[in-house]
Amino acid sequence: MFLSASLNIPFVHILLYINIWLMYNSFYFYNHYIHKVVLKVMGILLFCIHNIFVMGIEALLVCIQAMRLEFYELFSRFYSGDGVPFTPVKINYDETIE
Repeated sequence: MFLSASLNIPFVHILLYINIWLMYNSFYFYNHYIHKVVLKVMGILLFCIHNIFVMGIEALLVCIQAMRLEFYELFSRFYSGDGVPFTPVKINYDETIE
């Protein structure tokens, strides 16, 4: 009985190390390959969200340009008024402050 138990100990240790090696490989492959797939999917998702954001900004700029054309160029044809022309404020930089 003692002899059979002592012969099984190296066999159990070999199985233990094989088990540790298999667990290491499974976690390595999971982290290496699945992580790459997740990063690719997240990259594609972020790319799509970024493009939607940029298209929204472009649409906003187009709306602002259309409103500018409508209000300042189209409505100026029909406006006739006797207003005061704009004169900007002039600052005299030659005077010194005491």
